[in-house]
Amino acid sequence: MTLNGDTQSSSGDPPSRLHEIKKYHNIPIPLLQAYDDPLKQLLFNGSLVTHTFFIMSSFLLAYNFMLHTEKHPIRWMHLPKGIILRWLRLTPPYALVLGTIVTWMRHMHQGPMWGLVVVSEADACRQYWWAQFLYINNYVYDDALCMPQTWYLAADTQLFCLGLLVCVLARTCKARVVTLTGLMVVALAIVAGQTYFQDLEAVVIQSPESYRNLYATNDTFRLLYARGHTNISTYVLGLAAGFLTYRWQNGKGLDKYKKYRWVSWVCFPLGVAVILSGGLMYRDEGRPPTSLRVLYATLYKPIFQMIVIGIIVPSVFKLENVYRGIIEWRGFTWTGRVSYSAFLLHTLFQRGLTGAQTSPTHMSDYYVITVLAASIFLSYLCAAILWLVLEAPAASLIRAALAPNNNKRDDEPQSKV
Repeated sequence: MTLNGDTQSSSGDPPSRLHEIKKYHNIPIPLLQAYDDPLKQLLFNGSLVTHTFFIMSSFLLAYNFMLHTEKHPIRWMHLPKGIILRWLRLTPPYALVLGTIVTWMRHMHQGPMWGLVVVSEADACRQYWWAQFLYINNYVYDDALCMPQTWYLAADTQLFCLGLLVCVLARTCKARVVTLTGLMVVALAIVAGQTYFQDLEAVVIQSPESYRNLYATNDTFRLLYARGHTNISTYVLGLAAGFLTYRWQNGKGLDKYKKYRWVSWVCFPLGVAVILSGGLMYRDEGRPPTSLRVLYATLYKPIFQMIVIGIIVPSVFKLENVYRGIIEWRGFTWTGRVSYSAFLLHTLFQRGLTGAQTSPTHMSDYYVITVLAASIFLSYLCAAILWLVLEAPAASLIRAALAPNNNKRDDEPQSKV
């Protein structure tokens, strides 16, 4: 598992599931039966896995920042420089995909569904492009149709700014413990308060209407799931894991934990159990009690992400070989590099396929899997091209332009032609 990676080297697949729309819009009976199927519950509540990427981002931020401090003193300039560097790194491919949606996508096909599915996104992006480039689109409630998967980019960027501020401010181990503990308490109180006072659900309920409009009118998704401040608890856990990993890597307090490697082995089934527990929120007799909703909404994300950390940290220190062998598979190397571009592109194919339908289609699980596999293939194929022609060259150019010049004039050759 590589630690010296970029904080945005991996991006999660967001909960924009147009294939689910295609699956369920004309088969209501299988949809009703799906809520009682444990395998389908893994899909309904699997959006929890998306928050794992907050853990990865914050983990790498904390760890790489500590590596940076080995050779450079901590200065306040790290804060604006880090934010600017991140904006410059993310925005070029983002701007190209957004521009493609606004200009070309609306003219690439015609049909009864094209205007509703594709042109509507282009119109929304024309109106709210500024929110996308400022990475605040997850706080613009009406901006629900323009690249809805980018709520994650906005939330992660906002949390990155907070995490970088913590790294700059908390310069001692004691200060980090106090700061992260205080942030965790505040984060849990925020989620509990919003769930109670705004009468929200504990999880994003996967209803046919939510699939149809991509959560545009789902208050739990818009107000609780996708906001930056409601995901602080997850980010704090990743920061803590990064700081601890750096400390333990220097030989402080690691040996006494080797005998607990079995804890890592039970993390995966525990994680599956947490995902399945979301089925408690789907009740035939009505909404769960307010106390249960508040308690579950407050704790289920931190508990799941602590389980994820229980897999990541032992893998870093090679304490076990089961999960580490999967994580370190070399096949993930190139997909990790192009995952950001694939994240930006995948809804273009999903929306295009859905909007191009001109007649009713009989859906089945096999058909949906086929469509999903095709969209994944096309997304990564085009993402590889986008990475080669834009993302990688732009990143290299930015690094070269902002890299400090360590060459001194005294080191220059004295003889000149």
